[in-house]
Amino acid sequence: MVIFMIKYSFMSKYSNCTKDEAIELIRTTDKELRYTYGLLYRNPTTKKVLVSREKALEYASDSIVDITEYADYVHINRFSSNDLF
Repeated sequence: MVIFMIKYSFMSKYSNCTKDEAIELIRTTDKELRYTYGLLYRNPTTKKVLVSREKALEYASDSIVDITEYADYVHINRFSSNDLF
């Protein structure tokens, strides 16, 4: 069972915080920042790679993004419009 502390999703019904709160988490956390581009179940080539705080903030500013805080890292998952079909 995966437990997360903060979850922001561009599909707002799955969020427990606002996007601004999630971006503030990225600015202030000491946890690793990991990034994925695409749907996880499709095993994308960019999957949970470590990124700098600056890159994470750049990715988080995208409109189609999920941000999830886990016990040991913060995951930024960005999607393309093709992932939504």
